[in-house]
Order: sequence, then structure tokens, then C-alpha cells
Amino acid sequence: MVWGIFSWYTLGLLVPIEHRVKATDYLSIVADHVHPFMTTVYPSSDGYFQQDNAPCHKARIISDWFLEHDNEFTVLKWPPQSPDLNPIEHLWDVVEREIRIMDVQPTNLQQLRDAIMSIWTKLSEECFQYLVESVPRRIKAVLKAKGVQPVTMGAGGLQIRRFFLLASVFALLLPEVEGCRVGQESECEKAPFIPGHNLAGEGFDVVRMRRTGKYIINVNAPLSDNRTCMLCPKRFHAGQVERLPAAVFDWRLLSYSSKHLTSTLYHSVDSLLRNSSSMVNNDWGADLSLGRAVVAGSRSDMAKFARSQRNLDKVTFAIHEISSTYYSYRLADHPQLSTEFSNHLKRLRETSGSPQNRALYRRLIDMYGTHYIHKLILGGKVKRVTAFRTCLATLNGFSDSMIKNCLDIKMRMSLGFLLADASSNECDDLLEGNLDMGFYQEFMTHKIEVTGGERHFLDSLHNQEPLESYHSWLHSLHDNPDVVSYTIFPLHHLVEDQEVKKNLKNFITDYIKEHQDQEDHPGSKNCPSTPNRDHNCCPLRAGRGALKLEIRRAADLWGDRFGYTDAYVKIFYKGINKETTMVLDDNNPVWNAMYDFGSVELGNKLQLEVWDSDPNNDDFLGSCWVFAERGTHSMRCELDYGVLYFSYTTKCDPHLTGYRLTMAAGGLQIRRFFLLASVFALLLPEVEGCRVGQESECEKAPFVPGHNLAGEGFDVVRMRRTGAYVINVKAHLSDNRTCTLCPNRFHTGQVERLPAAVLDWRPLSRCSKHLSSALHHSVDSLLRSSSSMVNNNWGAGLSLEKVGRAVLGGSRSDMAKFARSQHNLDKATFAIHEISCTYYSYRLADHPQLSTEFSKHLKRLPQTSASPQNRALYRRLIDTYGTHYIHQVQLGGKVKRVTAFRTCLATLKGFSESKIKNCLNIELRMSLGFLPANASFSNKCDDLLKGNLSMGFYQGFMTHKIEVTGGERYFPDILYNEDPSESYHSWMNSLHDNPDVVSYAIFPLHHLVEDQEIKENLKTFITDYIKENQLQEDHLGSKNCSPTPNLDHNCCPLRAGRGTLKLEIHRAASLRADMFTKTDAYVKIFYNDMYEETTTVMDDNNPVWNATYDFGSVELGNQLRFEVWDRDVIYNDMAGRCEVFPERGTHLLSCQLSKGVLYFSYTTKCDPHLTGYRCGRYSPSAE
Repeated sequence: MVWGIFSWYTLGLLVPIEHRVKATDYLSIVADHVHPFMTTVYPSSDGYFQQDNAPCHKARIISDWFLEHDNEFTVLKWPPQSPDLNPIEHLWDVVEREIRIMDVQPTNLQQLRDAIMSIWTKLSEECFQYLVESVPRRIKAVLKAKGVQPVTMGAGGLQIRRFFLLASVFALLLPEVEGCRVGQESECEKAPFIPGHNLAGEGFDVVRMRRTGKYIINVNAPLSDNRTCMLCPKRFHAGQVERLPAAVFDWRLLSYSSKHLTSTLYHSVDSLLRNSSSMVNNDWGADLSLGRAVVAGSRSDMAKFARSQRNLDKVTFAIHEISSTYYSYRLADHPQLSTEFSNHLKRLRETSGSPQNRALYRRLIDMYGTHYIHKLILGGKVKRVTAFRTCLATLNGFSDSMIKNCLDIKMRMSLGFLLADASSNECDDLLEGNLDMGFYQEFMTHKIEVTGGERHFLDSLHNQEPLESYHSWLHSLHDNPDVVSYTIFPLHHLVEDQEVKKNLKNFITDYIKEHQDQEDHPGSKNCPSTPNRDHNCCPLRAGRGALKLEIRRAADLWGDRFGYTDAYVKIFYKGINKETTMVLDDNNPVWNAMYDFGSVELGNKLQLEVWDSDPNNDDFLGSCWVFAERGTHSMRCELDYGVLYFSYTTKCDPHLTGYRLTMAAGGLQIRRFFLLASVFALLLPEVEGCRVGQESECEKAPFVPGHNLAGEGFDVVRMRRTGAYVINVKAHLSDNRTCTLCPNRFHTGQVERLPAAVLDWRPLSRCSKHLSSALHHSVDSLLRSSSSMVNNNWGAGLSLEKVGRAVLGGSRSDMAKFARSQHNLDKATFAIHEISCTYYSYRLADHPQLSTEFSKHLKRLPQTSASPQNRALYRRLIDTYGTHYIHQVQLGGKVKRVTAFRTCLATLKGFSESKIKNCLNIELRMSLGFLPANASFSNKCDDLLKGNLSMGFYQGFMTHKIEVTGGERYFPDILYNEDPSESYHSWMNSLHDNPDVVSYAIFPLHHLVEDQEIKENLKTFITDYIKENQLQEDHLGSKNCSPTPNLDHNCCPLRAGRGTLKLEIHRAASLRADMFTKTDAYVKIFYNDMYEETTTVMDDNNPVWNATYDFGSVELGNQLRFEVWDRDVIYNDMAGRCEVFPERGTHLLSCQLSKGVLYFSYTTKCDPHLTGYRCGRYSPSAE
């Protein structure tokens, strides 16, 4: 028989069955094939599964299984004897007709089976989709015929692709078909192994969710005891006969490949890890005494990735996955073990009480893992996990499902399933510039895993024909499959000795439990119903928080000329009005009244008015107002007639911070209102090589490349251009209707025009293959270096002399975010590598014509800035145009890579900072094509760079940020460029037409203002804005370390497993060293090569020492030994000895001697950045 499954989306597998199907056989089919098919094709659990009423289908165990999984798909009941309603029957009819018209008819069972398999894989989508779509018409026809007449079907049909989902099975009765056969030794030696023959039988660590690389089962032996082997034909290799390892059973050819992309959302790390362990098809924890809280993969790469993102922010994870399967097999129930594993088992002792025996068991787990791979399905898989910042996405107006759907579209485009321009505006806004950025540049980052086949990159930018590339990868899976899913069993199942088996089971259980994290449930908590908070506890809008106000007292009120004041206070906040009680006849009233405004929109005015109540008209004594800011503030308000004292507390809603508004959504609209102008005339410059052109010539000539890269506003705090122009760089004609025309030698001497505001334009040619590099040990030094693109002293004339060593320029730049994000994870050193080419330069006139918009904005500025409204106008100008404008530029292109590496971890791995910098220099020179891709590295560089550069900060110990300025899109990486040298030169040549700013000179905006009052005000506001954003704390990497053993100049440990050891010998009790006299006791102490000895306490069987010994910085992991002695005239007598291996922390211990008890304590403190029982593990936070 043959069993198969299909849906509208795709054909499933054909499974040959060698005998009549019993209920137990069908249960295996349902569990191994129906379940993965339904959960893959219908991940939203909205699929319908249909089967006929065959006896094995209706068995009790089958019904119970479907009932247990009814939350994953629905079993559709079907009336008996209804072949016309079953699409699979018609699909089988198609297969049968195709066999009948074959030129060469099958002559044996194997040929028949191969023919069925071949026809099945070639069935078109139109064929099986038409059958599914025909179901409504079939139902109508059967009803019309009252179920008694044959049904004939017409063309046409209803479209039910999405929600009417039919997955149907059929059993095709065939004579028994043989696939594999027994081969003799001579045949076996000639035949190659099947693809992926050695992917089972390997050790597997369920904690790290990865194969160990150590084989448990011998999968390299093809011959059985009688010198024969199993030979199987493989249709993917034109029927070539290939051999199986002797341990392999039930090898099958499959063909399940789909363009259907599964996608799922996960709101916590543990739910993500449970999904990641779904590759395991069985209950891997069976027989291991593990609770339901235990999650596989708690120390996997996926877990590290997920936790690193969660530690930065509240995150949601979206998984997109597609897979193809081609082969499956399992191992024998009692396979031949590998020689190495057998020898390791023989060394295990039946008792595990001693430290030596425990170490043997633990060593086996460290080497081979916890399980072995027993059964597997081979093929290939592409999986992308995207972590996005949940609350930031909400504030940007993106729902979880919208992000998932947009990522689905993006990945389908990358795979070539959709055209490259197939996207919605919402998805464009979401995805533009986000997918390839670090977590703190925007709000998402991702991890891609490609399993099997040739290396395939998921980015249509790197594949001119992504669909062709995807199919090429699919085809490569025939020869290079990998594990798509597997069944694993614990190692102790392979052990025959019952005591050893029990011990190994206990050690495996303990190992898994030791690595469990119980805290990974942050995304699953429910939020109470609270204004401005969604189900994820995320704020729905920025600029909101809770406001509480306390009106305390007033003083020196003067409301009535001849009497005392009857005072009360009116309170106003955005439509909310409150009023205190009245305090009679008191010029110094006390209220201490609290008012809770609840959740409010911040950024509005809180206004207080004090009044004196009179019989006719109340007297107004004065008012004051404040814009509520985060925190608790005690205020004193000068009234017209007295003083008011009050305080308020503003607490931002969760995940919001800042003074008032963290997301200036209105800032973009504000820019549109204050746009006005004035005009200045310029003297036409005389430039060597350039000439004056008449208007007719000027209109025909194009602008020089990069003509509009000067004159733009610049924010020195964020170190970036604002996109708003301060200078008019579009006008090219002077007052006399002429312009400046210049020949551009990079355009074969073509004459090009300059803007009227531009002077001193020059074509240059400064390009070099010299790569500059530098090291920075702190965030502030890195930022000072990043501002080196500015050629002048941008702070001149801004009263910034008194800010000391604070970081000013670029304190809120992208580079600052990158540097601080790495610095917050661990002590980091930054290596900068840079190369640039300069092709043009020019400057602006000293008194250039301002842009119309900037001129209008200046005219709106008032001469006084005392009122909030006036201050807002100045601040709005800075928000729009920045702090400076670009006056002079050098244009071309630049490649800059900043690598952050974990300083102390690098030291522990034996890599010096200069060595890392030099290795990175070589690697980048290869990426740029300056060195051949096979240029030899030193072994140190190989060890350093292998697998580290493209990993996240916690996967390896370095991460990098690349900035490419100017030219066409270019990414310097030998992985993406077949010929990196050609790619680099192509990018360089593109700089002639598409240059960008390599360096510049900037001047403060107030230099452009003529009105002296406004000029001074603007200067003050620019100065204050820069000071507000300064960084004072980022000098962490520059501190000097005092000379200390095992610490280098960066305060990093030179070796792991070291710390300080202090010991205190307290007392002894019940010593019996002498039979007739009391003990003259003292203690000998041994650690490594160090020796200490206490004083002797005479004639006392219960001596007290309380003696302290400081061993200083020592190497841990050695034995601390104590010997208690009785001092005698001739020979000293030993009262006993004890040993302990010092561990981190303070420990108070008692030691049972042979003749008494010794009481002592010790304290072990790990060296900085070391942790663990014996300080053997590196930790960024350990101090």
C-alpha cells in the first residue's frame, strides 16, 4: 500500500507500506506524518483533516490521539461510501491514468512504486488545487442526486483557498513493493553511502540544543556480520544504488517541499525556546524525572540571542520558517556503539559517591551530551527569528500581527516568492532601514539559521535572481542534506549495567536541571486595566504619566487692606479644574492638600491661582504655572500679593522617560509652520579652471556632483545633518544673470555649474589603500574621535568652556547609541578601521543667501525670550535646523568599521588589544580586496576571527558597526562579494557621480543672524541645548588600575580561576591526642606552596585560636589542607586532618578529626569579572 496526504497549498508525502495497515501502524503514520504536515501547513490551527472510515482510521487509539490534538486541527467527519466527495480518490485516478499512458509499463513492484513516486512529485498545483476547489460543487451534486446516482462534474468552481482546508489521506492497495535489497560485500565496497548517513548516532546536548560532534553509534560500518549490506536506489541520483550503514533501518526517500512560509509570534523567552525544541519529534524528557517547567535549549545559541535582546528591552519574537525534506531513517534499537563511547562507558563505576567517580560521569556528559539521535528527517530549512521592541513598536503604531505579516512579505521577497516591489506603504515604513540595523538603532534585529545545502543568503539585494538562488539551494539539498527534525533518546538507554545506567540517568537529570532558568516568563504576565497601557503593559502613546499635586501653604498674603485673607487656590490642568478648601482669616494659610490627576497627557501647563474670598467679589492674589516634568519637584511661586508653596510628582507610564515627551510626534508638523525668507546678493567668485557663463549656457549645464551637500542644517548633539536647508544652494544665477561653470575631469571635462553660494570648488584625487586604525578604551574617547569629521572648532563662541571633560559633540549620535549599548553589556574596547577617497571640495560664501524657509523662521523669532511661547519658538528652530550649518565640505566616500570587543574576555582568551586591531586590519583589507581572500593569517588571527565577526555581542566577543558613506550600495564583506577587489573599485568609481560628505566645517546658526538681540538669544539656546545633552559618565574605560596580581591595566583578569583567599581558624573541641594529659594544640595549614601555622594553646582539649590568615591572590581549584597536632617533648602527635576545595563566598565549616573536631571559616572573593564556584567563568557584571 501507499499512504499520502495533500492540501490546497501543497502535496505531502507518499509513504510506502509493506503490509496491511493495523491501528498501531496507522497511529505511527498519524504521529509521524499527519501531525507535522498539519502544524506546518496550518500554523494557526485552522486546518481540517479528512479521512475515510477504514477500520484502522476508526480505532479507539486513533480517536483518542485526535482528541488529544484537537486544539491543533479539526478532524472532519465523513459519511461512509462517498467516493465522489473525496478529492484524493480523483487524485489517485490522475496517477492511475498517467501510469497507463507511460511508454514503458512497470514490470515489477519496484518499478511500479518508483513510477507512482515520480508521478506524484510532478503533479501540478493546478491539478490538486482544482480538486480542493471542486468540493462545494461535489456536495451540491451529491445532494441533488440524493446520494444514489453517479456524479459528473462540470468546469468552474468556487474559490475556497483560505478557509476551507482539506487534508485527505488515501491508501493505494498494491502488491508488496521492495525498495532496498541485500548486497554482497563486493557490491557494498563499490557503492557510496547515502547522503547524510552519519547524521544520526551522534551525541546531542539538550541543554544547548546542538549536536556534540561525538558519535555514540557506529554509523561508518556498512557490513553486517555475514559480510552483506543494504543497497538502496536513489531517484535524486538517477537511481544510483547507495549503501546504508549497518545500524540504519527504514531508510526512505521523501519529497516534501513547499513555498508556504510558517510564521508565529512569541511573547517570552521560554515560549520561544519551546518552539525551538519542536525539531525534536518525541518526548526527550521521558524517563528523566523532569518537571514541566524544564525547557530544552536553555543554554542554546537561540537562548543567548533571545536573552540578549530581552535584557535590552521588552521584546516580542517573530519566527518565519520554511523547510524541505528528502530522506528519513532510524537506527536499530540495539545498535553497535562506537569504540570511543564503549570505552568511556567501561570506565564508569557502579558507585558515584566519590568526587573522582562523579567526575567520570560528568565528563561523559560534557563530551557526548545528554542524548543521542535515533531517528531523523533530512533536508533543509530556512528559519529567521526577529526580535522587535514590543513597546517601541506599539508607540510607532505597529501591532504585533502587522510586524509579523510585513516580515512575512519581506522574507517571501528575499526567497523570490514575491516580486521585489511587492509591499504596502505600512510595511515600507516599518522595514525601511530596520532589518539590518542593531537593536538600539531602531527597534528590531534578527537571527537567521539556514540548515542544509549550499550556503544561501536571505536577501534579494545579494541575489539578482532570488527565486533561482532558492531553487539552487533546494536542489543542493539532494547531496547535502541536514537534520530538519529528529527523535532523541537519553544516553542511559544504551547502558546494560543497571547500576551504571541508574547513575548516568541521575547525572543527566541533574545536569539538565542545573541549567534551567525559571525567570524567563516576563512576556506572559497579564496587565491590569490601566489607561494608556495595552495587554503587553506597553504605553499606547508617548508623553503620558501620572500627576500628583500637593498644595502646601502660602505666606505673606495680602488680600484685604484691613482684614486677614480668606485664601483658597484654583488648579487648572488641561480641562481638569480643582479647588482647595478655604482657610479663613489667615495670611499664612496651610492646606497640605493632595490632588491625584491620574494618568494625563504631559506637556501641558499646570496653572495655580490664589484668591481671597470676599462677600461681593473675590480678590485675585496672583498666579503661577509650570510644565510638569518627570520626578518630584518642590516649588516656590512669587504671587502679586504673597508667596505660594507647592510640590508635584510626575511618574512616566511604563517604558517612557524624558522630561515630558519622549517621542516628538508633533515636531514634524511644527516645522511646517515657521517657514519664511529674505534674500542676499553674492559676488560671483573667480575660480581657477572655472569661468563665468551666460544665462543660456547656465541653464543647459548640470550641477556639479554633491552641489547641495553644504548649506544644510547640522545637529552637533546627534552628529548628523537635519535635512533642512539653511542656505539657498539651488539658485545658480547671480544678479547679472550669469553663473560659474567648471570643467569636471571625472566626467571627461564636462562643463557643470555651481550654485551661486558656492566658492572654491575643486576636483581632487585623494584615494589610498592605506587603512587607518585606532583603539579607544572608553565611550567618550570614541565619540571624540567620531567628531573628527568636523575640521574646525565647532564650539567656538558658544560658551562651552566650563563643561570640563564632558562629551558634547555626538553625545546622542548613532555611534553613541552603538557604543553605549555595547558598553552596557560589558567592558568594551573599540577598534576603528577607516579608509576614504576625496574627489571634490568647496565652501560657501561668508554671507550667503539664506533659504526662504530659514529666513521666514528667523523673522518669527522675538527679541525677548522670557515667555514660554517665545522660548518654544527658539527651541523649535533648533529642532528643525539643528545647532550649526555646513559651511565647507570635502566630498567622496568612506568605509568605516567600528568593532567593539569585550576587553576582559579577550584578555582571558589570550588576545591583546593590539593583536585584535591588527587581525581586524588584515580581515578588512581582504574584504576590500586589498589582499587575496586566501591570504594566510597567523594562527592567532584564525582563532580570533573564526565565527566571531558576524556574531552578536554575546555569541562571540566582538560585534561591529559598518558605515559606508557615498557611492552606490556597497557592503565590504568577502562573503557577499565574489570579487571583493572589483566590488571596491566599482564603488570607488561610483563616487564620481554620487559623492557624500567625508569631512566638513560647521558654524553655529547664530552667525547668520543680523539682529543682535535675536543673535544673542539663539546663541544661548544653542549652548543650553548642547549642555543639556552632554555625557559626564562615560569615562569608565579610562580608569587606571593599581598594581594587583592577576589584573592588567584595564582591570581585567589575566587568568580565570583566581581570587583572594582569607582563612580564620576559630577553635577545636574534644581533642584527645594524649591519653593522660591535656592537648598542647596547634594547626598546620597548607595551600598550593604556602604554609601557615597557628600558635600553640597549652593544656587545653578545647583550644581557641581565632587566628586569621590572608593568602592574597591565589589560583583556586587546589586543596586547602588542615592538620591538627599535639606538641610533645619528643614526638608531636597528629589529632587529625581534613581537606576542602575553596569555593566562592564565605563558608563556616566544622571538620571531624580522628581525635576531635576543628572549626574554621574561609572567604573566597573572585577577581574582577570572574564568577562561578571556583571563579572559572567570565562575567561582565562580576566585581
